Amino acid sequence: MPQRFVIARINASKWGEALGLKSIRAALLGVLVSAGSLAVLAHGLLGAGSLVTGVLFAGPVVLLVVLGEWRGLSPNICDGLFGLFVLSAGASMLVNGFGGDVKEAALFAITLGSYAAGRLMGPDDIRTGVITVGSITVAAGTLATLIALIEQWSWRHGKPLVFGEFDAAPAQFAMLLGLVVLAVPTSVCSSRRLIAIIVVAAVPAAIFAASMVRFTFIALALGLAVEAMLGPRLLNHKAATGLAAVVLCAILAALALRWQTTRTFVDHSWNAAGAWSIACEAVDHDNSIEIRQQLYLDALRMLPAGGPFGIGLDGFTVRGCIKGVGVHNTFLQAALEFGWVAGAALIMLVLCAWRDLRPIARISAEYRFIAAALVFAATVSMMHGRISRECALFVLLGYAARLRGLAMETAAKRMLRPVGFERPADCSSRSG
Repeated sequence: MPQRFVIARINASKWGEALGLKSIRAALLGVLVSAGSLAVLAHGLLGAGSLVTGVLFAGPVVLLVVLGEWRGLSPNICDGLFGLFVLSAGASMLVNGFGGDVKEAALFAITLGSYAAGRLMGPDDIRTGVITVGSITVAAGTLATLIALIEQWSWRHGKPLVFGEFDAAPAQFAMLLGLVVLAVPTSVCSSRRLIAIIVVAAVPAAIFAASMVRFTFIALALGLAVEAMLGPRLLNHKAATGLAAVVLCAILAALALRWQTTRTFVDHSWNAAGAWSIACEAVDHDNSIEIRQQLYLDALRMLPAGGPFGIGLDGFTVRGCIKGVGVHNTFLQAALEFGWVAGAALIMLVLCAWRDLRPIARISAEYRFIAAALVFAATVSMMHGRISRECALFVLLGYAARLRGLAMETAAKRMLRPVGFERPADCSSRSG
């Protein structure tokens, strides 16, 4: 009896340590995914500088790698593609340098480290972190955006300057909201809780839509569609459909409230549709669609000359006709600035990671969330991306590579269950 008691205490101690470590990793992952939004809040509310930004990005990456699950780690094709991307980017920076901007080079190194952080995580760490830390950050960002929006309601630019200086902040907060929204249907089994969360999510969605955030919500719709298609449960279909419907209604209501600004942005869209061949100096700098068109045209024009080593990190910002502005497309930027091999490796990494998630996503909530989140993050990266600021995308890619290695084990566990048996907490399954 005493021996059994001792063994029970040892097991309880191990479980306690595991749960404590799991909570720490989840919190760190939440901070890393939310780092861009947290940096905006830290700068605006506390007057923090670049040192705090560096800590918010680098700190979680270092700690997650140290606290990661190293046992049983074996390389797979995703790791090979990531390694090829890193080698190509490194060769490009050796040949071209990095333009003297040490900050961007450091942020790019942290972004690459995010892959390792995701690769070493345990089951469900990222969902827990996104929902907890992400929800709190989105709430603070929503309030900050609302204050700026009210103060600048009729401003011609349309997009409010959060804290008087960050016009891209609403888009950052909206991307984090998107990840939280995608995590909810795979983590909440109670219909009542789900309805409450859907209603709450409509508030920040409306505020960010009124701030003229557009493409992020298109990407979110794609992510929710992936979740609905891959989900085997009726609740998952209802959750994705309900979230999409409520968010759409909130967006339409917000756009109607700012009708004058909405009409201006609709006019911008029409003008941009016929502006593919205008001179650089004629680009309307209040029209973000027209700006992106010009950026993409410049990047595509330079791409053939980029060669195997590209033009160097942020080389486009000094060669494009709109000086100081990046490509705004992570994949195009990688191919142009790091070379064709790097661009192809990054695209293949995303496609390979998603392909390997899809089959198991039909039976695993964890795989389903990562599959939907990867579609969402990659889509956002095609309009708002910058390779040195893609921590969320690379964390998801690393996590997807980890899940690829566990696919056979996860499928076997599911297949061994009795027919008709489904764990009540399947949408927050700890085994993937």
